[in-house]
Amino acid sequence: MLLLAGTGGTPANGTLIGTTAAEQGYHVIGLMYPDDIAVMSVCPADPDPGCMAAMRQEIVAGGNSSPYVDVDFENSIDGRLTALLQYLVRQYPDENWQQFLDVDRPRWANIAVGGLSQGGGHAAFIAKLRLVRRVVMFGAPADGIDGAPAPWMSIGATPAARYYGFKHERDPFTSIIPNWTALGITVYGAPSSIDAGLPISGTHLLITSATSLTGLAAHASVYGDGATPIVNGVPLFLNAWRYLLGP
Repeated sequence: MLLLAGTGGTPANGTLIGTTAAEQGYHVIGLMYPDDIAVMSVCPADPDPGCMAAMRQEIVAGGNSSPYVDVDFENSIDGRLTALLQYLVRQYPDENWQQFLDVDRPRWANIAVGGLSQGGGHAAFIAKLRLVRRVVMFGAPADGIDGAPAPWMSIGATPAARYYGFKHERDPFTSIIPNWTALGITVYGAPSSIDAGLPISGTHLLITSATSLTGLAAHASVYGDGATPIVNGVPLFLNAWRYLLGP
């Protein structure tokens, strides 16, 4: 399970959900990547409809596709994940990290991807490029202007059946549900509230209005350490996370 933080975040922002993924049986990596510039901080002012995809392409794979970031392969998500997996294979041969690596590239078909905000958008973009095991988007993808889906938002290599999403009802990014719709995930059911505490089944999309959080606090609450509500020492959304992460 590859977990990607939101803009300005670090892997330490996702230790609760990383622990939950490990308890579900995953090998878990929280990967630091170049996340200092948000797609939604620059692309709304750029008339190029390919701006958002170009930024994500460069952050995911390196290269020179966007004028707003400068990411070589070694510091891209692809490059850093490959280098880390190679290290883990060498250093911990008994932990079976080799199953996630094809010599010089990740074996994406064995890897689930997820993340918050910008990280969740990268998860969806990776799944558009490569067949992955599962995609879990928290407060994401946020790309899009005035509530419209982002131009790049469509299914690619990974089928819609493998996508899952979770957002707060008071999340300030208005394109999240339109993006879910553009990805075809709503065919498995409309976004379903988890607030009644009922068993979750069927839908791939969850929402909450828990607590009085608003704005960016609500946005991060569905994922981040220090943002997600804790009740009696347990994350409020633990059951939702287990459902979304799957086996």
